[in-house]
Amino acid sequence: LSELQKKKIFTENELKKIVKQRKEHEYKINRQGAELILFLRYIEFELTFDKLRQTRIDLAKLKKGAGKLKTVGTQRVLSIFRRAQLRHHGSLVFWKEYINFAEERNCKKALSHIYVNAIKYH
Repeated sequence: LSELQKKKIFTENELKKIVKQRKEHEYKINRQGAELILFLRYIEFELTFDKLRQTRIDLAKLKKGAGKLKTVGTQRVLSIFRRAQLRHHGSLVFWKEYINFAEERNCKKALSHIYVNAIKYH
């Protein structure tokens, strides 16, 4: 996030709000018995933020370091999905969402792991 502030993609206040929302989502999904919907809401938040980040990067016409800034959102969402997998591996809705996301983002390596785990649990 500090990189986004340095490159003037987001203001300090915007980043504080984002950090606050991330903390709230993290607290919710780390509670015992966290439901799948809490993970999916967190993923939805991250996808919205990622879309905004992509738009602002494109508008700023960044060349140097833009590649890393564009892929960090995908990696974050995949990590949330991996954590959700530990608790909700029995849900077909979860697996459909996970696979669809990885296919949309063309994450071939992640997809191979997802398919192996989906077969393992079903």
